[in-house]
Amino acid sequence: MLGFIIMILVISSVMGNQSGARKLLRALFTFWAVLYGIRILLFTGFHLVPMLVIIWAVMNIAVPFVKGFASSFQKR
Repeated sequence: MLGFIIMILVISSVMGNQSGARKLLRALFTFWAVLYGIRILLFTGFHLVPMLVIIWAVMNIAVPFVKGFASSFQKR
C-alpha cells in the first residue's frame, strides 16, 4: 500500500495534471484494485465466491421478482 501511495505522489508531481497522468493513475488504481481483489479471494480460500454468487442472485433475481409480485396487489 505504501508503494501505491508513493507511485501516486511521484506520478502526480512529475506529470502534473495532464490527461496522460490521469490515465496512468487510473490504470494503476485499477491494477492495484484487481490485485487486492485476487489476494482477498486467495486468502479466504475461495469461500467468499459462493457468498458473492448468492448475494448477486438475491439482488438481481429475487428482489425484482418480489417487487413485481408485490406491486400486483396494489390498488390503482
